[in-house]
Amino acid sequence: MPVSDEYTLNELTAWFRRRLDELRIHFDDEPLSYEANTAYDIAFYRLLAEARDAWLARHGYTPTPGQLTKAFFNAEFERSREQRLAKRNWLSRAICRLFPFKVSRRPFHVK
Repeated sequence: MPVSDEYTLNELTAWFRRRLDELRIHFDDEPLSYEANTAYDIAFYRLLAEARDAWLARHGYTPTPGQLTKAFFNAEFERSREQRLAKRNWLSRAICRLFPFKVSRRPFHVK
């Protein structure tokens, strides 16, 4: 039975999220580099290879490099989003939950 692209993306994102948390890899730990030779970049390539091998063992085929990359950065986005939401004060979190259509364009006050 073929697996949908949405299922593949969601499963890969969850896998990357779990592995990034297990290995405690954070993008903000290092300055940006144009040579792609930082510890974060090396971890990125190793995780892509590990995910490809794990997916092959579980499902019998490998996802495309585009699917792997998209899932990795989706996992990173989810992690950064949770961190940003945790920094907002309780009032702005309550307002966003009660009135999601009234999102302020001003930055939230962070305490």
